[in-house]
Amino acid sequence: MALLNSIADGLDTGRLPSLPMPARLQQELGLRPEHSPGKIAQPSMWDRLKAQWKIPAFRLTVQVLAPACVAALILLPLWFASRYGGERWQQQLTIAQSNLKDERLKRQSAENKLTALEKKRQELARDIEQLKLQARASQYAAIGHGLVRDSKGSLFFAESVHKEDTSWMVAAVTEGKVDIPTRIKDWSQGSHLLGGDTPKPHSVEMLSPVNTLVLSKRPLFRWKTLRPGRYYRLVLQSEARDPVATTLLNSEQDGRWEVKVYGKDTSKLLDSYKTKSGTEWDPVKTDKLPTMELGRGYRWWVEELDKSGVDARVIGEASRVALFEVAGPASELPIKHAQSQFASNHLLLGAYYARNGFIEDARRELKLEPDKKSAARLLKNLPPER
Repeated sequence: MALLNSIADGLDTGRLPSLPMPARLQQELGLRPEHSPGKIAQPSMWDRLKAQWKIPAFRLTVQVLAPACVAALILLPLWFASRYGGERWQQQLTIAQSNLKDERLKRQSAENKLTALEKKRQELARDIEQLKLQARASQYAAIGHGLVRDSKGSLFFAESVHKEDTSWMVAAVTEGKVDIPTRIKDWSQGSHLLGGDTPKPHSVEMLSPVNTLVLSKRPLFRWKTLRPGRYYRLVLQSEARDPVATTLLNSEQDGRWEVKVYGKDTSKLLDSYKTKSGTEWDPVKTDKLPTMELGRGYRWWVEELDKSGVDARVIGEASRVALFEVAGPASELPIKHAQSQFASNHLLLGAYYARNGFIEDARRELKLEPDKKSAARLLKNLPPER
């Protein structure tokens, strides 16, 4: 009753009486033990959070929102950077590419100008050289075949007067002289060291290749028969007399010739075919026959036989042995250069061939020379045809 009276008085006066608070209520409200009984103390922030954490709904809300806030703090700056900063970077990249393109165009323009200037410089240099040649050529008197005579009476080859010694060209044109390699001279004289024999009466005359150098590793062999025959045998050896090939040519009733080709071993037939001519043999037609070696000499002859066969008996005297050499690799390039340099001058090209041992090519060119008198002088200087 006293308690009710106290509460009623408190309501009238606006003050509530100080009542003792149960310990359980203090614990639930998070009150500290030092609070005086009957007084309601204000809880701290930490105490409130601990109290709220015990509420499942509050705990679930914090566990969901906290990671979302952290993710938002990380992703929002990145989004702004990609949304607004990316456009700026793209603009800068476009500007840089445009500048690079401009630089490349400027560089290409400069290179084109340099190329044009270099071309013009070369043209001027050629014009100057041509003027020098014309000025120098005006001091000479042309006498034919590209030769000129200076004021002192000396002869020069006009196209090479500034480049090389052309004394052999002068001698070839004016005197009909050309130096033949000693090896070719020995062959043409039938040197016993090289396997030649003293000329004897025979029924076959060698035509090609005879006492010459050749470029082909499979040259065409040609000869002339001095009397009708039906069976012939061509023997090809190395200069050291090692067997290379043996070819039989047999006349048939229809006018054609049967050709049988043997290699080093005459017991093994390499090839057999028909041909219209009985006075030539082309090794190119026989693939199984090895090519001749570069830089190596060879000897060959043709015999008339009493019958067909590699061991058939020879009729009459054997023909003279013909010698030739397959030119080495060092000769191919100079020959091609000479063919280009003297393409329109058969006399000088023929002299060049003869000077390097290509006697048959020299004869062919000299026979095409319009100046027959000069060509005849050079032809006399070559080894005689057999």
